[in-house]
Amino acid sequence: MGEIIRHTYSVCPVCLKRIPAMHRVYGKEIYLEKTCTKHGDFSSIIWRGLRDINTWRGDLPAIAEGENENCPHACGLCSEHQQDTCCVLLEVTKACNLHCSFCFAEGGKGEDIP
Repeated sequence: MGEIIRHTYSVCPVCLKRIPAMHRVYGKEIYLEKTCTKHGDFSSIIWRGLRDINTWRGDLPAIAEGENENCPHACGLCSEHQQDTCCVLLEVTKACNLHCSFCFAEGGKGEDIP
């Protein structure tokens, strides 16, 4: 049994109901594991390799005012800015066939190029 590193929520891939989920480490891989009371258990790999997932999660402390001399052109999102990120669309595959009514990525419209 792998180590649980985070609790989160996901959706059942069958009924799209919001369900509890967890990130669990097995060796150098991290899986998203979830259980729908109606459709059972699901597990999918979400991270592979040596690079630490925490460096990609974005849980970095905010940059304090006056702390970054590159502001406002190369500081990222600091406290002196008037806008924040709202969402990220990272297209991983065009083979998606879930046809989620809320998806704005228009997945499933083509085939992946090998």
